[in-house]
Amino acid sequence: MKFLASFALTASLAVVACSDMSMDPDDTVIGTSNVDPGAQIETDLFVEPADFDLNTYLEINSDVKYSQIIQAVRSRNQAFLDSMSMTQDSVELEDGSKKPIAAVAKERYNADTSAFIHSDTAFTHKVFLMAGYKEEMWPSADSLNKEQRFMVTLFNLVQSGKPSINEDKKFIEEFVYDEDALRLHYVIFGALEGRAYRYCEAGEMGAPKSEIHPDTLGVRPRIMDYNAYIFCMNKKDGLVYSIK
Repeated sequence: MKFLASFALTASLAVVACSDMSMDPDDTVIGTSNVDPGAQIETDLFVEPADFDLNTYLEINSDVKYSQIIQAVRSRNQAFLDSMSMTQDSVELEDGSKKPIAAVAKERYNADTSAFIHSDTAFTHKVFLMAGYKEEMWPSADSLNKEQRFMVTLFNLVQSGKPSINEDKKFIEEFVYDEDALRLHYVIFGALEGRAYRYCEAGEMGAPKSEIHPDTLGVRPRIMDYNAYIFCMNKKDGLVYSIK
């Protein structure tokens, strides 16, 4: 299904602790703390709250939107990334010598990555924010730490020839989002993860999400389930709270 492919990264995070992904009847029910101990209830897809607004949801959860770009970039880069793992095949260089494909690919990858980060620092700054970092965390293109550099380069469309920052910018700035998939994100993943779907209004904030003990979805892979609550984000402190 197309929308599931769009959120492969989100799904991967949800099951990152899983070691056994085989299907089992117990995995299709929710073990919930809201009923008697040991009891289980079946679940269906949840519906959006009546006041759900997609633009607000994406403003609060920008990673949902940008995960589509990351997935598209990874799909486009896959052949190049595969070549970096090859160990036996080699290519003949202009001087007649031979070099392992993996070594050539890594050299081109490093050159392309460097161009992506350093060719247009204003663009790098923009991608830094798209990667989920706050404005006050921006160091400079030359001072990105290892994690920041990795997150930024998730948006890099690696080119087999000479690096072109203009091609990267065009790809990102003209990217066409799958809005149907974006809207489905909340009912499939967002509610489960306890994401805020709108900003809080006066007097409606309950407990901070950090203080709420989630239910457990299934026996395996024991995904934390916040579907018993709905959440909002307080603009003043940027924290997520349950809605009373």
